[in-house]
Amino acid sequence: MAIFYADNALLASRDPILLQRALDVTVGLFERVGLRTNTFKTKVMTCVPGRISTRHSNWVYNNSRVGLVSPQDQKRRQVTCDTCDKPMAAASLKDHMATHHGIYQSKVINRELLVER
Repeated sequence: MAIFYADNALLASRDPILLQRALDVTVGLFERVGLRTNTFKTKVMTCVPGRISTRHSNWVYNNSRVGLVSPQDQKRRQVTCDTCDKPMAAASLKDHMATHHGIYQSKVINRELLVER
């Protein structure tokens, strides 16, 4: 999938090889019209099947809407991993998904990995 607006682009794919090719083509097309890719603003996100969720109970959702739930309560609430059904505190879910299932949320690309053109 590719979405463009003015001099911005969003490229998304579950296939890292296809995504890299699309990025190379996009950077090349931008260069043809005098645009340079801003490596400081460039981000990468791996899309995975399924979803990463931190389910809110009805109680947490309704009370957070009116400001009755603190951030600490949000982090302490119990959730279940969608992949392995392990229960845990919501604050632990992101790290659990990365270390146990290789599923990561968006990351900023390290500048040393980018090739200036």
